[in-house]
Amino acid sequence: MRRLEVGTFEADFASQLDAARADTVIITEDDQPTWALISYEVFTQLRDDDEANG
Repeated sequence: MRRLEVGTFEADFASQLDAARADTVIITEDDQPTWALISYEVFTQLRDDDEANG
């Protein structure tokens, strides 16, 4: 399962990232965290994919 976080805190997507448009995001897959700087557009696609997949 993939989990998206901002910094070390679970993200509230709208309030945390909408203003910044890019942020340091932890993409956690299979409990292996990876730090990444990603664009807002890429983040929203990942978020939407996660929401669609439950």
